[in-house]
Amino acid sequence: SQRLFLTGEPFDAAEAQQMGLVSEVVADAEALQAAAQKLCDTMTLCAPEAVAASKALVRNVMNREINHTLKDYTNSELAKVTQSQEVAIGAKAFRAKEKPAW
Repeated sequence: SQRLFLTGEPFDAAEAQQMGLVSEVVADAEALQAAAQKLCDTMTLCAPEAVAASKALVRNVMNREINHTLKDYTNSELAKVTQSQEVAIGAKAFRAKEKPAW
């Protein structure tokens, strides 16, 4: 990717996916809308506090050196999520074979 910054060389969607800049490549605007809707539908099934905590964790650890301090921080943040009320709601819904009511 450094080469792209230095040269300004263009790249297509498949190359962007290969570099990790995008997670999915679709054929056209209609497929993009369908993929976006599918992602939104999937995310709305997830526990909202856990999603927010995950987003915050990713933002806080991006581009940082992986070391014991970062690992300890990550473990601490993940432990907070596992102690949330959402875990109890999710576990109860799972046992009852129902969808959780976040």
